[in-house]
Amino acid sequence: LEYAGRDATLAFIGTGHSSMARQSLERYLIGELPTEERIFRVPNGVKLTGF
Repeated sequence: LEYAGRDATLAFIGTGHSSMARQSLERYLIGELPTEERIFRVPNGVKLTGF
């Protein structure tokens, strides 16, 4: 439960889930935070590839 109550988008994408897995999560989307309210704390940065 490392990401409980937090945005796990980068962790989810970083594990290499398929596009079908990403589509299956769309039904759980309840909204998005406005850009000015987003807080990202990523130690040592993150490198995402293959999108």
